[in-house]
Amino acid sequence: MVAAASACKGTAPEVQDPAIVTDGKSFQLTRSGHSSYDGYDAKVPHTFTNRTGANVYIDEGCSGGHIAIDVYEGGEWVRVNRGEGCWISDKSFRAIEPGAVYHDTLFFGCTSGGSCGPRLTLPSASTQFRIKWWAWSSLDEDQYGNPIPGDPLPLEERVSNHFTFEVVE
Repeated sequence: MVAAASACKGTAPEVQDPAIVTDGKSFQLTRSGHSSYDGYDAKVPHTFTNRTGANVYIDEGCSGGHIAIDVYEGGEWVRVNRGEGCWISDKSFRAIEPGAVYHDTLFFGCTSGGSCGPRLTLPSASTQFRIKWWAWSSLDEDQYGNPIPGDPLPLEERVSNHFTFEVVE
C-alpha cells in the first residue's frame, strides 16, 4: 500500500533554478527492517552544479556531513536530521570545480551490513522537503595542516528543489 504524505500546511518558498536538483519530485519511504533502527529507509539521488565561477568545497568525511534535509513546517524550514554542519574530521574535502556537476545521494536508514545512518521519522504536519548542503567558497589550513573552511556558499547555491515522500507499507 502506498500512502502519500501530502498534508501540506502552506507552500514553501522555492529557490528559482536551484543549484541542487533531485532526481524526482517524490521518493519512497519504507519501514526499516533493521532491529536497532526505528524509522524509515529512503534514498534521494541529486545533482549539484557549481555555478559560482570558483571551486566549491565539501567535506566528504563525517559520514557525508555536507548533506542535510529540511522540512517546511509552520512557515519556516526546520532541520530534520544532523546538526548545523559537522565536525571537520580530516583532510577529506573535495573541490568541485566551476561548471562541474557532482552526483550524490542522501541516504536514510541502514545498510545491509548493519550500519545505520540518520533517522527519518514521518513529520506530522508537512511534507515539503529540501536538501541543504554545507559547502564552502574556500579552504585554508591552520599551522598544523588542519583544514579550515571559508565562508559558506549563499543559501540559494546550496539548497535543492522541493520534494515529497510516499510511504510504502
